[in-house]
Amino acid sequence: MQPTPPKYANRIPKAPTPPSSPMSWLRRAWAFCIGAPRVVALPRGKCHRLMLDVKGVPRRMVQSSIALQLGHLTGQPVVGFAWRLAGTQAEVWYWPEAPLASSAVDVRPCPEPLLRAEMPLGLHLIQCAAGFEAVSIKDGGITHRTRWFAALPAEAAWQQFVRDAGADPDQHPLPAAKSMALLDQPTKGWVLFAAAVRPLSPQQWAVWGAVALAGAALCGLLSYNLKLIVNTEALKKEYATLAEQSATTLKLQREIETLQQPVAAIVQVQPQVLQTKLMAGLAAAGLFDEATKVNLQEWEYRNGRVRMQFSVPAEGFELGKFLESIEKLGLFKNVRLLSGTPPQSVGLQAELLTNVRSVP
Repeated sequence: MQPTPPKYANRIPKAPTPPSSPMSWLRRAWAFCIGAPRVVALPRGKCHRLMLDVKGVPRRMVQSSIALQLGHLTGQPVVGFAWRLAGTQAEVWYWPEAPLASSAVDVRPCPEPLLRAEMPLGLHLIQCAAGFEAVSIKDGGITHRTRWFAALPAEAAWQQFVRDAGADPDQHPLPAAKSMALLDQPTKGWVLFAAAVRPLSPQQWAVWGAVALAGAALCGLLSYNLKLIVNTEALKKEYATLAEQSATTLKLQREIETLQQPVAAIVQVQPQVLQTKLMAGLAAAGLFDEATKVNLQEWEYRNGRVRMQFSVPAEGFELGKFLESIEKLGLFKNVRLLSGTPPQSVGLQAELLTNVRSVP
């Protein structure tokens, strides 16, 4: 005879556990740091399994639908459960949480079957922390039937379970019970809901609040320091650009100051000498005087070019001889008439010869 299972205590059952891996240690360390409740195995004899219809229920409302249905089915105000979707149904393991409310400090109960690795298809007899569990697994890894026995089941009890699972008892005799190591977390796809889990203590809130404030202050300091570095680099580049531009400006200013006096002398002296010589040459040639009644009305000198406008008499004036006289002066080249001049006037534009332009 197997001893009767002990009453549930808030501790992990003495079942084989897999060797610890680096990832499991990291998960435990992270859970400790954030104050997450520790997952403990709930003995198989304390929990129950059923399938609930959730067809048409939105995914975000499935857990609320399960809690409502379990409340109607069990009549208990506080029920913990774990669930996962299987098509239009939800596979649910549930347990009464009233006995756990006083002892569930920073722990999250989880049904023992959910802490085992996935089992292959077929019928299995598993040795639990307390008692034995017969399990029927079908396609998709979904548990089809499950039954808990306080002691090793007899042949008749096993045959009844096999028939209930839809199999032939003659082809499935009573197997030897096997032990399975418990995992740190439930297998993928399961969602735990435990109302009896207590929230973080005031001390934990204070510690994490201080850590959050210190982290925020550090982030602000680093951000400000980074901003200062970026602004400093920008100012250095701007200063280097301004220094280069200032040096170039000073150099150009010195060059301008060096050339300012010669340029001023050339501007003031050379055009005056040239224009005086040009006007004297025109007057000496008799192009304009009282006898010919030709007068110089306009005179413009710019960049080695001269634009002249003469008033001419209505009678006795020959344009061809007048142009020939200007060309024979030896002062101009490319002499051409300007159009659009007023009546009884002649406009000319010409370029100075090189030898004339170089006269000091």
